[in-house]
Amino acid sequence: MLYIKGNRRALLLVVAAAVGLCASAAPAVMSDGDAPADSRRITFEMTYNLSPRGSNCNASLVTLLPQTIQNRQTIHSISYTLEPQEVFQRNGNTYARFEVSNACADVQLVISVDAEIHRYDLETAQRIKPGSPLPPENLAQYLRRERYIETDAGDIKSAARLARGESQIAVIQALFQQVLSRLTYSGFQSRELGALGAWRLMKGDCTEYTDLLIALLRARGIPARAVSGLITNFSDVPHHNWVEVYMKNLGWVPLDPLHAAMRTATFEQLRPIYIYLSTMRNDSVLGGFAIWTCRMTGSGMDVNASLRLTDKIPTNISY
Repeated sequence: MLYIKGNRRALLLVVAAAVGLCASAAPAVMSDGDAPADSRRITFEMTYNLSPRGSNCNASLVTLLPQTIQNRQTIHSISYTLEPQEVFQRNGNTYARFEVSNACADVQLVISVDAEIHRYDLETAQRIKPGSPLPPENLAQYLRRERYIETDAGDIKSAARLARGESQIAVIQALFQQVLSRLTYSGFQSRELGALGAWRLMKGDCTEYTDLLIALLRARGIPARAVSGLITNFSDVPHHNWVEVYMKNLGWVPLDPLHAAMRTATFEQLRPIYIYLSTMRNDSVLGGFAIWTCRMTGSGMDVNASLRLTDKIPTNISY
């Protein structure tokens, strides 16, 4: 029994290649006074092509599925060309497991999603003031060190102490600006540096921007977590990582330091381009892979993943 070879990011290059010209399109710059739309209705297809390397190939493919998340996205329907063996939840994420047995010819799995993605950012959260505060025990895990988020490293702790502000939001914004000032966007890279590596090398892609901001926030005692998903506007790959920080009286609020550095977002405003799949940095279900993983027996299979996205009728939602 073996898992499909390749590291967490190498698998994502397959997704980028499959979307063709869209992968090279640069996102529009957000200018002053350019308010994002409230929401967008979209459909997208996550396609997995499995090609047997011989006879009697078996595969168990597990993939993340989007789920309805209040104020962020509404999933109207999900359909499959092959029915999943099971759909299950773990640690707040939703997954589907597909079994392919004794395959001798190519198998294509298409997951079609009809969704509405809503604008949700600090500005929106301050307007609608969502939810009730979580008890401290529910937030403890978002203050700890974990792989790639070295919140207790000396360099990280020293940098976090430099942030000044008269309110929690002011401190968060100071840490946010610290990441933007410290890092230079490297373009998509296969090697993961972690927060400490990003701080020392002063570069990274969306993963490093996310890891570093989370580490700095946690070092200041502010709960933060990584979000992994897809974006509808991208310059290299559709997979994207961003941050959610737990703010007093507001709950979990998304921030996107990389897009802010690229001037396609601000600290207060995000566009409705985010498809949420996971709120875990190190996903044990996927064995550290992003979005999906595949376990095989027999002679094995080659798996190629692709994404196709279509905008439907734009909608506006008042919260």
